[in-house]
Amino acid sequence: MLTVKIDPHQLRVEEVLRDSSGSVISRLLRELDEAFHPKRALKYDGANRLISKHEYLCLKGRIEEEEIFDARDNPLVKLVFYYDTKNRMIRIEQFNPKGVLISVSRSSGGGADPVVKVLPTQPVSKQAPR
Repeated sequence: MLTVKIDPHQLRVEEVLRDSSGSVISRLLRELDEAFHPKRALKYDGANRLISKHEYLCLKGRIEEEEIFDARDNPLVKLVFYYDTKNRMIRIEQFNPKGVLISVSRSSGGGADPVVKVLPTQPVSKQAPR
């Protein structure tokens, strides 16, 4: 079960995921900007240990990029989001810490689950957008 608490005065959101017995699986604390778009987040495991840090780039009222770091600030992955003219997410590109494109997810239609294509592990010349 997912519980979401929003504090508009502190510009924070807390998401807590619990299993069927009520034990915490994970907790995400998200900091928002003045327009209530995510800026950064901290994710904790069920023992309240920090497991990842997230930074967001939001433009035009939507998330354009998300960078994920481990608890020691080592980069793990970068996600780049693409939208259609109706502002629906249509594609997500995932880059490894070196900026190499490693997977592409495409939406198969309005509201449908994305289709994920994992790219070959051989080096790809495409680098993450900056």
